[in-house]
Amino acid sequence: MAVSRRRILSGTGLAMGSAALAACGAQGGSGQQAPSPASQVKFDAPQEVSFWHPQSGSNGVALQAMVDKFNATNDKKITIKATFQQTYNELHAKNLAAVSAGTPPEFTVAYENWVADYMKGGHMIDLDDYVKDKTLGLSKESLEDIFPSYLEGLRFAQYGNKLLSFPFTKSLVVMYVNEELMQRGGVREVPKTWTEFATAIGQLSRGDSTLLIDPNLATADMVKDPTRGRTYGWGNYASASTINAWAYSRGGSMVSADNKQVRFTETPYLESFQLTEDAFKRQHAYNPPRVPGNDYDFTANRMAFIMMSSTSRPFLRNTMKTNGREKMPWRVAVIPQKDASKPATVQYGANIAVFKTTPTKQAASWAFIKWFTDRDQDVQWSITSSYMPIRKSSSETAVLKAHWEKDDPQGKQAFDISKYAKPEPNIRGTDPIRPIIQNALNEVMEGKKSSRTALEDAAREANVILQQNA
Repeated sequence: MAVSRRRILSGTGLAMGSAALAACGAQGGSGQQAPSPASQVKFDAPQEVSFWHPQSGSNGVALQAMVDKFNATNDKKITIKATFQQTYNELHAKNLAAVSAGTPPEFTVAYENWVADYMKGGHMIDLDDYVKDKTLGLSKESLEDIFPSYLEGLRFAQYGNKLLSFPFTKSLVVMYVNEELMQRGGVREVPKTWTEFATAIGQLSRGDSTLLIDPNLATADMVKDPTRGRTYGWGNYASASTINAWAYSRGGSMVSADNKQVRFTETPYLESFQLTEDAFKRQHAYNPPRVPGNDYDFTANRMAFIMMSSTSRPFLRNTMKTNGREKMPWRVAVIPQKDASKPATVQYGANIAVFKTTPTKQAASWAFIKWFTDRDQDVQWSITSSYMPIRKSSSETAVLKAHWEKDDPQGKQAFDISKYAKPEPNIRGTDPIRPIIQNALNEVMEGKKSSRTALEDAAREANVILQQNA
């Protein structure tokens, strides 16, 4: 199963890709002129269109089944050829190469800032032309049924506020709570503010194994760790989206209003890093030796709180099953806030974007997107993939409600938090900035730099990238 958390291309690789894209010009890799209006497209001959995606495992199987259903039932002679492209990293690299070669797929999965980079060469279509079309588009009721925040981040100010992609795999940064460890440590309530959080992780961090349910529930990496018997309040690893969520929760934002500078040296980021620095120095937090999403330490009561994608739920549940811990009490909660009455977190996840090819193939790509994001398919995809539904009506169906109640109560908890989630910036250059802020946090956690120094260094490097992509 592909997790929404992205793996980023190096800044050098992305810069080379950007140059190649820009060199192709605004007509798109295929050399096609601007598309005809959607209303002029006639589906009078079979159309095969390529769709590149990184969904693997059970998600990949579910996605292919939905593609097969569309191919068998649509009345426009459209055949979608879905092609698995391994990881998000590889997908992005292949998109860059294909566009540069003039052979892009008709449509692809892409993060917002990837789309911003592709659009530098004018390679993407404005989906508003299709959304608003009287024949192929969405009704006013259907468009209003989609949660506004999911579309908000897909309009690009750098490109005239055009709608350059459509929601596909949406999730958010949440806090996973080990309720058993909280009970054993005497913490009665899930912390709502960062002050309460700092107190709670101090109370739950101990130098012995008295809070562990079973010290034998340990991975090989834990056995190698001389402090394996410790319990920690906070399992914390470096993730750009999680760092941005911390800033959002403190009223901050990643970039300035004019998109020319990052805001890493301002209070929301400084307070976030300082809390992390203090927690690591006091041994109230640690960087879990694990594969993201497979937290043996969480199920073994080695940590009480961890903040990551809402799509990690099935991975945690599978780990609990493997360890015989299916009855472990746990929940999903909003991350701590500066002001609990004004909660905020990061909304993220990939989207579907359509490359400029031919008017008919573009319209065929949109026909699948429209079908895939309609209510019945939205419900099915939400259940099989653990991503959030993108429609209000989907969350109100008996099918999804029953699934949440019986099989995934933490999914409903995440959904209830999603109204507080805001998209990350979708401007050019933010993709190679992600590893910069992640490395800065790693340096703080490892004691190599102070919070202020790490953030000042990261800001200087990031601002150069933004200037290059202005």
